[in-house]
Amino acid sequence: MTGPEQILDQTLAAARREGRSRGRFSHAWAIPAPWLGSQASQPLVAEVEWQLTADGDTRIQAFVTDQPLDTASTTDQTLSERAAAHGAALIDLGAPLALAPVHIPKPWGQEIWYTGIEARGLSEVCTATGSSPLPWVLALAPVRLTGSASELCLLKTLDPLPEPVYGDLYLELHEEKQEVYVVTHVDPQAWPDGVGGIRCGLAPEKRREYADEQSLRQAFLTAVQDYEAVRRRIDARFDERRQTAGIGLNDPVPPALLAQWQQDLPAALRNEEVQKRAVMESFTAIRPLKVGDLVALPTRTPHSLLHGVRVIEFQTPVYERQIIAFAQKVLTQNHWDSAEAIARMHIDAPPDSAPEVLADGADRRVERVVRFDSFNVWRVTLSAGMDLTLPQAPHLLCMGIQGRVQLGGLQCGGLQLGPEQAALIPPGLGGKTALRALDDSLLLLAGPDI
Repeated sequence: MTGPEQILDQTLAAARREGRSRGRFSHAWAIPAPWLGSQASQPLVAEVEWQLTADGDTRIQAFVTDQPLDTASTTDQTLSERAAAHGAALIDLGAPLALAPVHIPKPWGQEIWYTGIEARGLSEVCTATGSSPLPWVLALAPVRLTGSASELCLLKTLDPLPEPVYGDLYLELHEEKQEVYVVTHVDPQAWPDGVGGIRCGLAPEKRREYADEQSLRQAFLTAVQDYEAVRRRIDARFDERRQTAGIGLNDPVPPALLAQWQQDLPAALRNEEVQKRAVMESFTAIRPLKVGDLVALPTRTPHSLLHGVRVIEFQTPVYERQIIAFAQKVLTQNHWDSAEAIARMHIDAPPDSAPEVLADGADRRVERVVRFDSFNVWRVTLSAGMDLTLPQAPHLLCMGIQGRVQLGGLQCGGLQLGPEQAALIPPGLGGKTALRALDDSLLLLAGPDI
């Protein structure tokens, strides 16, 4: 179905031929909505206002809603007023978009999605007039907002609980998804020396115990399966406690309550769980992590972020994974993928690689910290008052880490980002001086490989 961007292109072409300089139109259409179901669609209505300036520039603003528009008041209200009446974000198609995250509970803590689009949650775009689901906004003008209607990489924060075991993530790997973590916080109660960690690859000392790689894989699988057997016995008991407490069988349980349930188990079963988990975990290597560290995780790399280590993650926008093991009940599937994953995993952790320095001076430093098949990540350090010309890319995601930066351009009102605030930067700002550090600042940029 024809979207508003195609109507806009036709309207602007006609306006240039006819000498018109401004106008407004509305358009109803539907978009695929897999977050509502595999064959679902979402009816939408957009209202678009355009202006051709004397210098040849084009200013386009729009909002999108799933509610009927009151066409009778079109001439009485500004587009901003009409957007606010629907609680919708007023989108400037040439300006950065502030991303409003959605919080997704996990048994180990929470994920905070800035570009998430799936059944568990939709991230949003937020302006002074309201907020709108991200996929609705992207459907307004996918080429103008993302460059070539390409997918955004998934930007999120992993926020694990500080408690050992209960805050440790799944030990998992991915066949397609590539990830990069940047550490933003290490819980001082969990890690008093400020150094947390991530399980990544198999322990070198463990490899020396076995004659060959196949023997190592088999021993690791045996340890995982031994632990899974005791884990399932415990989870069956915990499911009974869930039902008594009125907690859904696939809902997270507060860690304090889980710890109490654990203490109520027979001592022999508790000891068996601890012993078999220790054997299983002895096969994995732990890489130390402190604030500011970066970890790139290629495909088939077994990994598990440890408790109390908060990270920002950029990843390929796919949702596949293979779970090797987990020290709690897995809530999203009823099986582990241990045998297949261990057979295909890379044994060694990925080597540390030095960032590619693109600019280095007293007041700024720009590094390409990872270059994956589908996206790059740049780390930018700026002194207060310094400007940055943004990389040329179909689109960019910007995440603040330290300090404050202002995003803006020729027709942008200016958008400030602080730590763990994010924005989508459309392609029209690439190659322009459109970012200024208000404080000494550290930020991340990500975009498609170019």
